[in-house]
Amino acid sequence: MALTSSLSLVGLLVLADLDYVAWRTALTGTSSWLDSLVLCPGLHRQHDAQHLAHGEFPACAAMTTGYVFRVENPATVGYLQRVSRTGYLTNLTVHDLRNGHASTLAATRAATTLLQLTAASTIAGISILIYVLDVYALAYLATLILIRLINTAIIRSQIDIDWHGAFEPGVKGDLFILLSYDRWVRIKGDVDDLKAITSGRWLREATSLEDALMAVTTLLAWGSPMLAAVAT
Repeated sequence: MALTSSLSLVGLLVLADLDYVAWRTALTGTSSWLDSLVLCPGLHRQHDAQHLAHGEFPACAAMTTGYVFRVENPATVGYLQRVSRTGYLTNLTVHDLRNGHASTLAATRAATTLLQLTAASTIAGISILIYVLDVYALAYLATLILIRLINTAIIRSQIDIDWHGAFEPGVKGDLFILLSYDRWVRIKGDVDDLKAITSGRWLREATSLEDALMAVTTLLAWGSPMLAAVAT
């Protein structure tokens, strides 16, 4: 009886305050429809992708031209906050993944394969539940998939690649970025690649309708464990 009661609370795991889904969305700048089959803790926080930088817009100086501006891409700022350290200069290099090192390409392929396997496991789980006719468990999974579908649709509608300036193929750049808490970052690479990650943003702000839909998905996420609790 105690084990059964404990297992009935497994549905609460989806409400864990984790931001991995939001980070993946922020760093990729989009969300694929396949993501709707990836059911993991924190899935209801996908819309936090735009706020991972905690409102910081660090000053940035181009070492080659002297141009000074602010980095307003939340994904880039959030990443720099994670890799930099107080009192240290962090050196980074940016390059196009299509022209990256073998290890980078291998990591990208591994992440894609893991995503596909996770989606396949969800489909397999649904098939098993259909076979055993566990209606409440199916309703629970359907709710989670619906949440992810709505959030994915919202994220895809928010894709907003702002102007990144004129193309400068082959030109090398060198940026110095000053973050809070005495953290400094130097980024080198092609100017076009540097513009892509530092100028503008990848996702626009949500509209009133999108805010309302995200509120609905959050409520669905918090209500879904009730279905898991009565599943067999």
